[in-house]
Amino acid sequence: MLVPGGKVFVNDLRRDADEFMINYKIQEIKNCNSLNVEWFSNKYIATLCSSYLIDEVKDILGQAQLDQYQFLDDGPMTFTLVSEKPK
Repeated sequence: MLVPGGKVFVNDLRRDADEFMINYKIQEIKNCNSLNVEWFSNKYIATLCSSYLIDEVKDILGQAQLDQYQFLDDGPMTFTLVSEKPK
C-alpha cells in the first residue's frame, strides 16, 4: 500500500533481456569458483523467468491506480521504475 504522495522505486531483471547478455551471465556463473555453481545458475534462471515484461508492470501499475510513473533506461538486463501515488 502506498500513501498519497508516496514514491516507489523498483529495480528488476527484464524477462525480455538481451539473449547475448543472459548467456554471458550464465557463463560467468558457471566459471565461478564456488561449490554452489549449479545452485546459483538455477536460481538465476528461475529469477529471470519470473521477472516481468515492462507491459506487465504497466498493467500492475494500472490496477494499483499508479498512473504517474517513469521507466529508467538501465540497459539490456534490467529496468528501474519510479512511481508516485497522487496526493
